[in-house]
Amino acid sequence: MINLLPDNEQRMVDKEYELRVRILYLLGILVLIAFAITLLVPSFILTFYKERAFAQSPLPPPTETPEEREELSKDIAAAQLLVGALRPEKKVMQPSEIISLILKHKTRDNSITLLSLKKKEEDKAGNTMTISVQGKARNRQGLLSFTSALERETAVQAVVVPVSQFAKDTNIDFSFTVDVNIAYD
Repeated sequence: MINLLPDNEQRMVDKEYELRVRILYLLGILVLIAFAITLLVPSFILTFYKERAFAQSPLPPPTETPEEREELSKDIAAAQLLVGALRPEKKVMQPSEIISLILKHKTRDNSITLLSLKKKEEDKAGNTMTISVQGKARNRQGLLSFTSALERETAVQAVVVPVSQFAKDTNIDFSFTVDVNIAYD
């Protein structure tokens, strides 16, 4: 449609339109706030008076007998047994998670050629896994930083590196074991 108004009057019409829209938004917000206050104030007042009445009323003396108290204790003990039975078992780390844990700390100075996972035989519960790691380290410092980073992991119980692995300065063929606690909450 062709606009027959001059530019300055067209701007004035646009400003008036924007002003009216803003006024409608503000009016809507005010109505919403008034509606919310109308609904919430009675519940606040009711809560205030109920709290005051509760604070002023004395608590009735306990009317339970020793037999009832003993029965209640038995019921609580039975409920605790049920809750213990429903408690989930500990989660177990999957082999892929264990491998990721070790590879996460491998630096560019180290290359891993073999990872071997097996359950620790001394552990009756089966919560510990021993991982044999073999590879090649570019230098002694790279191997030391790799094993130190593994020792700082919370799931790692022990990192056993033979002292002979640190005899050479460069191009070290290494082999060490990592004991990992695979059960966690």
